[in-house]
Amino acid sequence: LALYHHQIREYLIERDIELYGEYHFKRARGTASWDQTAPHPDQLDWRFDERAHFPKILHQWRRGNHVDPTYPVPLMYWRGYLVVDTDRSPIWDFHHLPSTLSRRAEAGLLETLERMDNRVRHQDLAARQVRYPLEWPEYKQLKNDDNRLAQQMRRFREYERLTPWDDKRIGSRAFVEDIERDLSAEDKANNTTKNLKRLTRLQCKKIQYQNAGRHHSRSRNKNPETRKKYLAQFERDIERLEAAEAKKRRGSSITAEDNVESPSDHD
Repeated sequence: LALYHHQIREYLIERDIELYGEYHFKRARGTASWDQTAPHPDQLDWRFDERAHFPKILHQWRRGNHVDPTYPVPLMYWRGYLVVDTDRSPIWDFHHLPSTLSRRAEAGLLETLERMDNRVRHQDLAARQVRYPLEWPEYKQLKNDDNRLAQQMRRFREYERLTPWDDKRIGSRAFVEDIERDLSAEDKANNTTKNLKRLTRLQCKKIQYQNAGRHHSRSRNKNPETRKKYLAQFERDIERLEAAEAKKRRGSSITAEDNVESPSDHD
């Protein structure tokens, strides 16, 4: 006998709150009571709103001496029933994964959970999120998939300047090279990216442009005209972001000047 995970979400959340208490810091969640990340006893003080508070494993430049767990992962059961996802696949009960994840769970949390154990896959995370149960029609169009999670985590790594441990994508190379250029000898020796600053949208777009249109296995890059349009869109985006940043700087400068007292103010 089996139960769908979404059928017991609220029970799992209530059980874990009773057992472990609430998270010490606000966590991303949906408006519905069942669209939240269930408390995990080892993660109550984790934060993802500022780089300085990230779990240490996120700042590891390279995998280094990290050792993945080797315990046999059991299947998830609830009161004797096997728990399955909406595809009717059994859910693996990894020790470090919360029993439920919000659809709005932080990308930093997802990245951390996968780094902690390389056996965890995107589908293990998606299985704990709200997918498209018929009981909640407003969520039907929000189907989860590996690609959505992969993109969410990739964008997080790019902006926060975290190296992808297992991502072999050609598009990741420019970001890795940018990180390595800015790392000090001390940071490399300590295997950390903690002292790097977060990228702006403009900085991120410029690094993406270094790889844009150069991956010839993609269909859009095989056609010269399509590739040209693709690169032109990147250039327009960069110009737009540069103009926005220049406007912001001018606004900051005017504000600073307004705050400077002139001698006449004291006459």
